[in-house]
Amino acid sequence: MNPIRSLPGHPLAIILLLTSLAVLASGCSDDDPAGPGAVIETVEETVELLLTARGSEDVPLGSDADGVTTVEVGEEFTLELSYIDHREETERLGAFQVYIDLLADQADVLRPVVGETLRLVVGEEILAADPSGSISFGLEGSLDSYSTTGAAFIADPEGELIAALSQFGYVLAEDYTLKRWDNGGADIGLQITWNNARHGNEDMPDLSMVPDFPESVPTQIVEFSPFGPDGVTVNSAALRFNVDTRSRGFNGNQEFYANLVDAEYAPATGFTRVGGVGPAVVGGIPEASDDGSIPQPFDAFSLRVVVVAPVAGLTITATPSSRGDAVLMYGQEAAVALEYIRMDGDHMLKLDAVLP
Repeated sequence: MNPIRSLPGHPLAIILLLTSLAVLASGCSDDDPAGPGAVIETVEETVELLLTARGSEDVPLGSDADGVTTVEVGEEFTLELSYIDHREETERLGAFQVYIDLLADQADVLRPVVGETLRLVVGEEILAADPSGSISFGLEGSLDSYSTTGAAFIADPEGELIAALSQFGYVLAEDYTLKRWDNGGADIGLQITWNNARHGNEDMPDLSMVPDFPESVPTQIVEFSPFGPDGVTVNSAALRFNVDTRSRGFNGNQEFYANLVDAEYAPATGFTRVGGVGPAVVGGIPEASDDGSIPQPFDAFSLRVVVVAPVAGLTITATPSSRGDAVLMYGQEAAVALEYIRMDGDHMLKLDAVLP
């Protein structure tokens, strides 16, 4: 399999534009700089970072009297980043952008659990092609196949791909997630990410997609394998698809920081630039929320990880990302300066890993 190591990035201008939009629309004026829509440039302890380890069924892992959490070698768990907005209640809109580093003080013992991602593209030519033409799906190692007409695929691309994967024994939500992927044109793009809790760090069977039309209809499948060609090196290009941006306190576990999601991994240090950007809403999380509230703490995102060797006193620390603006708050134009981000111990975890 050929891992893809880089993708076209989203310009930083998008982030700056969305932030400026939120500030300008807040209603602040030069005549009333302290009014309800005022922009707070700096407030002591604007935001506080919290790091939690969670096990099966999303339950927090316990710790002993010294604050040390014990896991078994090979036991998978999640590292969840949440935060508290410490601004005044009327200004408490949450964070617009959050990127952090998750740094381990011992090398090559903490590793990510990565599910493979596929991006399927069917060229826009299908829209004008003979609707009775077909697309056939196959799976490496399987004698089964699934075929659909061009008309049916155009009408419901997600439904047809779900039906194809069902033919091969895979179930939506249990085995994979599926979403539309916009590549900037009229092509039809679909993205499959294999569930890392069930298929983590697996080299999944290749999926094939073969068009059969009188006209030329180009198709492509781009694979983001968990590992590089050596089968050992983590493919950071695949890792970013495995950042779980669902928030249990937001609209029944909906995603929030689902834009410009990023994450990188280095065995010597851990994870860098983990996070994403929220929606462009002037009123922040309360406006986007069904009930108009902001849960405190707000769980932003999580990563599934595993400790691969016995270790004592492994410390994992969540810090603002050293790459670019780490934290931007709704209602504030400037990024939160490091001195206004509280990190008083709850941003760290201490782990022991023992053999099963």
